[in-house]
Amino acid sequence: MPHAEVVVDNWFNPNLDYKMVHAADLVGNLSLGVALMLTALSVARERELGTFDQTLVSPATPVEIALGKLLPPLLVAAVQTSLYLVIVTQLYGVPFRGSILLFYAAVLTFAAACAGVGLFISSLVQTQQQAFLGAFAVLLPSPCFRGSRRRWKTCPGG
Repeated sequence: MPHAEVVVDNWFNPNLDYKMVHAADLVGNLSLGVALMLTALSVARERELGTFDQTLVSPATPVEIALGKLLPPLLVAAVQTSLYLVIVTQLYGVPFRGSILLFYAAVLTFAAACAGVGLFISSLVQTQQQAFLGAFAVLLPSPCFRGSRRRWKTCPGG
């Protein structure tokens, strides 16, 4: 019988240091929160004030209105991610390995998806309180669904 040996190699975090995992997770968590809340609350506020109806009758197309609602959270997410990237790498000493362009492309894609969820939530609600609760209902279980709150022992090779 041939003998097979399983070797576990942790590329991202070879020492299984918790700071590396939680610092990277923090960037995603905060980008999710900002992009989701900004879009959900901004449209709900406009609906409460009655200015959203004025926007709809303006000469802007629906695509331009949607882009106008999606671009500010993307800009905020990019600036926020840059700030966190500097803090995590310089203050906590977590090394950044990989392509910075690919990292920002992934962050902006993630933030666009989160802003889209925020727009969806805002389309279902009438007030800012409802938008906040809808965003909270998405934010609260999200760390559990993506596995960032899982114990090391339950992970493969842990």
